[in-house]
Amino acid sequence: MSGRRLTDYTSCDMIVEQEAHGGFGHVYMGRDDRFNDGDWRALKTLHPRFLANERGRRLFLNECLTWVGLWPHPNLLTAHAVSEINGQLFLLLDYAEEGSLRDFLERATNMAHGQPLPLAFALEAAQHIAAGLLVLHTPDPAFLRPDSIVHRDLKPENILLYHGFAQITDFGLAKVIANVETAEETAEETAEETAGVADADTGNTTNERAATQSRRYRTQRGVAMGTFPYMPPEQWVDAASAGPAADLYAFGVILGELIIGNHPLLPWERSGYAGENQWRQVHFQARPPMLATARAEARSMAGAFLPEPPLPAELETLFQRLLAKRAEERPTAAEAFAILRQIAASLGEEPYTPPEVYPHTPDNERITWHNLAISYQSFELYDEALARNARALALAPTDGAVLLTHGNILAQLERLEEALGYYDRALASYSATDSLHLAGVWDNRANVLQMARRYAEAEAAYAQALRLDARTPNRWANRARNEGQWGRTCAESGRRDEAELHWRQGLRYIGEAIRLNPDDPITIALRAALLQLLQQEQLERIPEGGDTHP
Repeated sequence: MSGRRLTDYTSCDMIVEQEAHGGFGHVYMGRDDRFNDGDWRALKTLHPRFLANERGRRLFLNECLTWVGLWPHPNLLTAHAVSEINGQLFLLLDYAEEGSLRDFLERATNMAHGQPLPLAFALEAAQHIAAGLLVLHTPDPAFLRPDSIVHRDLKPENILLYHGFAQITDFGLAKVIANVETAEETAEETAEETAGVADADTGNTTNERAATQSRRYRTQRGVAMGTFPYMPPEQWVDAASAGPAADLYAFGVILGELIIGNHPLLPWERSGYAGENQWRQVHFQARPPMLATARAEARSMAGAFLPEPPLPAELETLFQRLLAKRAEERPTAAEAFAILRQIAASLGEEPYTPPEVYPHTPDNERITWHNLAISYQSFELYDEALARNARALALAPTDGAVLLTHGNILAQLERLEEALGYYDRALASYSATDSLHLAGVWDNRANVLQMARRYAEAEAAYAQALRLDARTPNRWANRARNEGQWGRTCAESGRRDEAELHWRQGLRYIGEAIRLNPDDPITIALRAALLQLLQQEQLERIPEGGDTHP
């Protein structure tokens, strides 16, 4: 649907120019002139069937919020926001214009007539990937991330190239897909998705691309997801519980591809025809080749006869450890990254040190925590939102926007008196000439007073907000709603004349809201409700058998 507009009116406004669709999700790409200075962005979502139930939606939302909550790193694709557009959850991502590592490997192989990559480049790319894994696997309690993030589907297709960096993407999403569906649903849909791609029973595939597609598969303990050429033995047994070591095994396969030029356990000319059973056997039984021997054979077959320095022994040892069958025998991401840096230095190359793309300044941290709080709040995760906004508040105790957000979250937790206190602090933080921000605070304060049934105070607060900015239709509608509820309270206590006055006043306010936005169905419905209250009141005042005329 190129040309389609996707916007949440706050963080993204994209006209779709490119699309990519897979068995599990969709990605829409295009420029965002309104919120992102015309930069290209990508909007990723899962297929609607994964989000059709509350469990699927919650899992996807939690993983997206975790991704957004990571501090920007050059070796992780940056997620900017989680948005809801037309009822569908989307993750707003950087657009990696250089494509995936798989795309690069195929182009490089074709240009070099099948020769492996130069060793220096292969080591640089491997360091980038290891640096990204190190961030994912390292818990960060200071940033409210107590657990490691395990990818479970690491492969060259999920490593994107962006401004000269290799960046891991789609981390955590494999877990969502693995846990959403029942085995029965998976069995039905797998047959549909693999038609023309892979036969799960015979293991025949139609092309090499199919071998690197993520698939759902059954285990003894349920349904999980992975990509057969990159799955360690423990992931075949119980994929849902595969830990960080599973990612290191997949990284070992990728390292072999970078150094050798093809899959180290099953060369690509044969792997394109391998099925599930053959891949399982390979990962459980096949011994990794010696890197030096395999690279020399690949260079010889491609016609490269110029000698090159021998591969460092440390690289050979690391490769063999990464592809160990037992998870506990593999190195950690920290070990792998440190070893790769040492190898680069031994070859006269500059060891890779990830640059700081977003400095850890108090102001940047305040912005990050506040934005995260708003993201959690928008999806009704109020306790999580409050914890994050408290971090922003500690860094900027007089920031009006942070104070307002804190009040709003407290209000949604029904801690109304505390919320009013934060609104008062927000009002004090703004200049008397900042009418737009002041109006917003008065409006929110009025809403909470209305929730507390302090209708007269709410009316005064709405009036103050509208004196500062009378152009917002929702503000007039909220004021009308306050009059409607105030009138109900009067009617319930027998003060029927007062009730009628409030409802008539509410109709005047709602008329202004409709003038400003005549097509809002909620505003129109509120007007109808006020009219009905007035009509009911007038009918109840007519004595039985009495005259209906005034």
